[in-house]
Amino acid sequence: MLKKKSLETYYAISSRYDINQKKIITCIAETDGQDFFEFIASFEKIVDTEISSLMKKIKGYNFTASELRDLTDKFSLDIAQTITSILTENNLTFNDVDFICVENPSLGHDLTADISKFLFKKLQIPVICDLNTDNFSDYFKLIVKSKSLKQSLVINLDENFEIYKVNDAVSYLDSTLGYSILRFLSLYCNVSPEQVSYLISQGEVDQAIVNKLLKVDNLEQLQKDLINLIMLSQITTEDKLKTAFAVIKSLLLKNLAEFDKGTNIVLIGSTSLIEELNQSLKEIFENVYFVKNQSQRQLTLLNEQLAFLGAKKYAVENYNNGVKIS
Repeated sequence: MLKKKSLETYYAISSRYDINQKKIITCIAETDGQDFFEFIASFEKIVDTEISSLMKKIKGYNFTASELRDLTDKFSLDIAQTITSILTENNLTFNDVDFICVENPSLGHDLTADISKFLFKKLQIPVICDLNTDNFSDYFKLIVKSKSLKQSLVINLDENFEIYKVNDAVSYLDSTLGYSILRFLSLYCNVSPEQVSYLISQGEVDQAIVNKLLKVDNLEQLQKDLINLIMLSQITTEDKLKTAFAVIKSLLLKNLAEFDKGTNIVLIGSTSLIEELNQSLKEIFENVYFVKNQSQRQLTLLNEQLAFLGAKKYAVENYNNGVKIS
């Protein structure tokens, strides 16, 4: 059984569908939604082909009402199973959980699968849904505070290596084509995204291609050139991905060049390329910190954001009716 801390914290489960990995990702955390957040565990489940096929069909607007109900029921049941599994894995019960946060999965521009009511009815735990997770400001400030830092640059490595300046406020500075483009390029190479990090570690950098790409200052053009120059080259798959990573890393360092070497750098993310990035940054900056935001199995930054924001709402609103929408 978990032991609650003296401050008012909540045990939150957050669950969402990652469209890139076709996985349901679920995590459990303890947080007060303000000054405290502790990641406890995560669990993932690949959705079966029947659900994937239904999602694809419905997104193409070629479906019946019964198929939409079928998808919602099956998907909701999968979410419920991952929640049960993460509790079982960690010797917890439903009584240990204060609330569940979910994203109702988008099925098109104006259509979502409403899984929240199903989950409350089945699990009898308050459910919070449809939170806006676009703004990471409060969560990033909490991360910086947890490292006993004041002003810092936070770099989100999970997608496009976005850079944020964090002090009393949070401001977005810049981004570099990051891990998301590496996953995208892997599809061109017909390899699974999970293999990207390993293949990069086995490759060699084609410096001539790197030199050409570093002269491109338009991010959209760079994305096209990465495909044209690297994917259409005759070098091996390992060398293609290693070269793309070298370009991305160089651009990240270039974006940080204007900052003093005493600037605090906080890295958050789950990519296993973290060590190489970490080492490159430590050659320039004096204070580089890595915040492990997940188990080693999957990306959970958005899950943590969900749980953190959910606790904010749960602390001030009445959830006796089961489901609340942001």
